[in-house]
Amino acid sequence: MKHLCTLLLLLLMAGPVMGALQDGQVDEIRIIRVGAVLPLDGQWAGIGTQCETALTFAQDTVNEYLRPHNLGIELVIRNSGSDPGQARSALQSLYEEGIMAVIGPVTSEEAAGMVSYADENGILLLSPSSTAVDLARDDNLFRMAPGDQNQADALTLLMERRNITGILTVFIDDVYGSGLNMAMNEKAANQESGFRVIKSIPFEPTLSRYDDLIGEIESAAEELPPDSGAILLIGPESQATGIFSSIGPESPLRDIKWFAGDGIIHEAGILYNPDAAAFAVQTRLEGVSFACEETTTLVPLMLATGRLSAELGSAPAPDALPAWEALWFIAEAYRISPDPDIGTLKTTIRSVFERGGNLFN
Repeated sequence: MKHLCTLLLLLLMAGPVMGALQDGQVDEIRIIRVGAVLPLDGQWAGIGTQCETALTFAQDTVNEYLRPHNLGIELVIRNSGSDPGQARSALQSLYEEGIMAVIGPVTSEEAAGMVSYADENGILLLSPSSTAVDLARDDNLFRMAPGDQNQADALTLLMERRNITGILTVFIDDVYGSGLNMAMNEKAANQESGFRVIKSIPFEPTLSRYDDLIGEIESAAEELPPDSGAILLIGPESQATGIFSSIGPESPLRDIKWFAGDGIIHEAGILYNPDAAAFAVQTRLEGVSFACEETTTLVPLMLATGRLSAELGSAPAPDALPAWEALWFIAEAYRISPDPDIGTLKTTIRSVFERGGNLFN
């Protein structure tokens, strides 16, 4: 699999294109069905619902672009429920409807459950946000964000700049969390990193009551260096919100510097919970997240961001923009080759990315 960080297609800058042909003739539009598997409920719903909004808004503009080519896109969206098994079933249902190109999965855990079925049945998966290191294989899954090794590099640099010498990692026990936690431990094992991992504490993906976990964190945090220790939380923003809002006002965890993975940093859920937001401010919560601003042409980025902000009531999460882009890339691939087999579709997608995006190895 290739790691792909994309730019919004410059096609977006062209705006709507009328579909009428010469002499007032309008040929019949051939509809291409494109699937999407998104977590519309469950712990990753914050990302999934924004991706759904992005795809819905992109569809109209994409179809204006395709109309002169007598093509159109119909989106078929399925809910993964933030569950790998449900995500695989959703993919199977799309395949049974004859759909070859699917946007998703959103999470690395869902990707791990879907990619084998995609390979076996000739389905292209274009994921806006799965990042686990273990997913870097030669298969039918393309990713539009750099992998978690990049995130570990960035977190390490951030911690070094904050003069952190010891960290406690607290991570969701799934493909994403375990992979990023392992990458951070490997960084700490390198003596040049400047910090060591005191302990790593996993928690279940289904965890919804946090008292026992908080007690374990408090106990382990006693081993952190008093002035240069920190806690790194890796997981979804829904569980981060629950953890932060459950930490008592007298807890020593409020006196420790906190960092967070991109599943928390690039979502806005914490800001809408007053207790969690106050905790984040008090502990000077920081982290890193993949951003398009440095690599995306400004005008199309502004167009996409503006439309999504108006609909969402706030700036879109970074994962929403790659979802918007994903539909454009698939549409352009079908414009170039309207009747592809899976090999042709993958080759065409790669060529489109080379024209409008950067390739991460």
